[in-house]
Amino acid sequence: MPDYSTVSFEISDSQFEQAFLLAARSGVVHSTSEETFLGFGALPFDSADHGEDLATSRVLRLLGSLQSEDPLFAPRAHLAVPFFVTEPWLLIVPQIQILRRGSKIDAIIMQDSPVTPHQILEDFFQSLEDHPGGETEPPTVQRVTENPTSVDYGEQVKSALEHLTASEAQKVVLARSLQIELSEALDAGGVLVRMREREPSCSLYGFSISESTRMVGASPELLLSRKGSTISSNPLAGTVSLDDDTNPDHALTESEKDLEEHRLVVEAISNGMRGSTDSLAVPDTPSLVTLRSVAHLGTLITGELSDPHTETLIDLVRSIHPTPAIAGVPRAAALALISQLESFQRGFFGGAVGWINGSGDGELVLAIRGAILEANSVTISAGAGVVIGSSPEGERKETLAKLRSIIDAALPAMVSSLTK
Repeated sequence: MPDYSTVSFEISDSQFEQAFLLAARSGVVHSTSEETFLGFGALPFDSADHGEDLATSRVLRLLGSLQSEDPLFAPRAHLAVPFFVTEPWLLIVPQIQILRRGSKIDAIIMQDSPVTPHQILEDFFQSLEDHPGGETEPPTVQRVTENPTSVDYGEQVKSALEHLTASEAQKVVLARSLQIELSEALDAGGVLVRMREREPSCSLYGFSISESTRMVGASPELLLSRKGSTISSNPLAGTVSLDDDTNPDHALTESEKDLEEHRLVVEAISNGMRGSTDSLAVPDTPSLVTLRSVAHLGTLITGELSDPHTETLIDLVRSIHPTPAIAGVPRAAALALISQLESFQRGFFGGAVGWINGSGDGELVLAIRGAILEANSVTISAGAGVVIGSSPEGERKETLAKLRSIIDAALPAMVSSLTK
């Protein structure tokens, strides 16, 4: 079993930025308004595990065996949960873990060698000089493939509305994707830096789906957080595009369709969390969450665990994921409709990504507003919640606004051409 050391390490802002770029390109990134976590390398465990077996995996047992006086700086595993939880999950323990909170930077070194932690870090930051330090120019677009086409997506929404009328389903989220072929590979580091600049209130994420595939994004939505006995979720549902100078407060807070869509999401997540809590705080009215190109209705739900010694983040996430914000309600009926109507595999789009430690604490955000990078192509996806009162044109415009927000960071020169 590897040992670990937690050390403070003096690095400059430029060195940290170099580390951020490298983590975005080939490591792990999880960055919020409170902290930035970067991970490099991985302990030699089997990184793929199925959801039902994950809680007893060797990786979590390893984390649980490592004690830390300060839980903020305990060793972490990086976790990626697919949209369909029955598909393989990804879990890695980075060998070098760098955590920045405010001006304080700490590093955790997972090692089984006699080399000192400081020497490992000195060698690591020395090696950064061999990597490109700045952003690269985005490549040119050669071809764009819609899946489904805009017209077919409208037909899918029509079919979903017919099912909502005739079945028990109250909401279903239908997604569409764009596959963009490029003249050369897109720099994941540059994409994540631009996302950080454009959406400073979002949580940045980056991880490897496989040896050749990266996913980076800026998620606006906290799926679940556990800190000791306190758990929280901040679902978003109800969306308006800001591209046409819309007043989001008026457009969302007075929209029966958006308020009903949001209510369904909050109710389902609250019910999922309530079974594990002694108390749960759910605001009566949603708040307005304004991003660069869209605005949402959001509700911060917080609760106190009945038994924080047994309910880990993974135990809790199973009770609410996938939420109605990304799937629908009731869950089983919505998932059946998604499988029937959608023409592409979601994979990790609409899943969750974040971290967990040996105490069961951690944080997961929805894996949305992101880009999947593979060879000379990039794939982006976006969904819209369909409820009674939705229209094919309205949902098409909503997905378009979300797709544009991603392309604005991934391929800025392409945004003006994305009009359909």
